[in-house]
Amino acid sequence: MKYANVTSTLALVAALATGGAYAATELGRGSVGSRELRDRSVHPVDLAPSARPLAKAALREVVQQVISDPTAGLTIKVQGEKGDKGDAGPQGPAGPTGAKGDSGLQGEQGAKGDPGAPGPSRSYGHIKSDLSGPRTNITSVTSPGLNLYCMVLPAETTSLVITPDVYDAQPYVLEPGAAGTSCAAGRWQIALLNNHAEATGFFFVAN
Repeated sequence: MKYANVTSTLALVAALATGGAYAATELGRGSVGSRELRDRSVHPVDLAPSARPLAKAALREVVQQVISDPTAGLTIKVQGEKGDKGDAGPQGPAGPTGAKGDSGLQGEQGAKGDPGAPGPSRSYGHIKSDLSGPRTNITSVTSPGLNLYCMVLPAETTSLVITPDVYDAQPYVLEPGAAGTSCAAGRWQIALLNNHAEATGFFFVAN
């Protein structure tokens, strides 16, 4: 780097700061350059006060460039005024889905609910031919004839399912008060018909 390069730089800054008034009136445009200036002929006191900070900044940048790379060419960058804010750029693409978060803490146990409505009465059991056998929710059972049974079940009972003890017996069920019943009032009648003419028991489920 030659001193003339730095000097010409300062001269350019001086011309810009003063508006080039003198050169425009006394000399032709572009007639003064590094060749017309003598080495060390431009000093900071020769610059206009408003140009001195700009000249110092330019000189500082030149020195920094030379220190960092003495063999590189000189590029002087003078920072101008801050420009207007640019327009917002387009929205970028959506990012990838994040990792699944940790499970939250277990909540407190809720209050105990109200009791439900009572369910329908249910009767079930096994009635043997001698009227013995386990049973539940049945008041009584009688047998006025061979394979004919009369049962007292809860009043809300609406259906009765019979399964005879022998495979070839056919059950017939009559509700209380039905036509043709042989049982007393309020009793279900169960008749088991088979070809063996022998006593037969049965399983039952009532709802």
